[in-house]
Amino acid sequence: MEKRGDRTNYPDAAWERLGHLLVARRTQIDPSFRSREKFAAETGLNSRLIYDIERAARRGFRDTTLNAIANAYQVTPDAIRQALEDPSTTELPGSASKRANDTPQPSWRQPPDDLPDDVLWEGLPQPVMQVWHIEGLTVAERQLLAVTVGHFLDRRANPVRRSTAAGDDETWAAS
Repeated sequence: MEKRGDRTNYPDAAWERLGHLLVARRTQIDPSFRSREKFAAETGLNSRLIYDIERAARRGFRDTTLNAIANAYQVTPDAIRQALEDPSTTELPGSASKRANDTPQPSWRQPPDDLPDDVLWEGLPQPVMQVWHIEGLTVAERQLLAVTVGHFLDRRANPVRRSTAAGDDETWAAS
C-alpha cells in the first residue's frame, strides 16, 4: 500500500476484490439496487463513481470519497479499508437499517403527515417524494404537482415516437 497525498493506493487485485464486495453489498441492502442507476439516485453518489469503483476501473480514491462510498453502501470506512488490505475478506459487514456514520435519511424520504391514504409512498420516485414536502401548498396542490412531475419523469424515461409531416419518425421527450 502506498500513500500519495490524501489518496491511498492498493494493488489492482485489492480494488477488484472491493468491487465484487460492493456489488454484493449493494444488492444485499435492497434487491432493487441491482440497478446501479437506482442505487445512485437513492444514495446521491455519481453513477460513474459507482461504476468505476465496482469495476475497479479507477484506483486511488481520496479518503473523503471512500468515506462517502462507505456511507452509501452502509458500511464503515474501516470495512472498506479492511477489504482493500485483507485478501481473505469475503463480505462487507453492515446493517441495511443503519447507515455508516449514523447519517440520517433526508426528511423528504419520510412520508408527510398529511399524505392521502390513496397514495402509496414506497416506490415513488425521489422527485415526487420531494414534491410532497413543498411547504406552502395545499394537499391538493401538492398532489397535482406530484402527478405532473411523475408524468414528466415517465415521458422522459419512455419517449413517444411520432411521425412528422415528411413521414420521418422523430422522438419527442420532455426536456
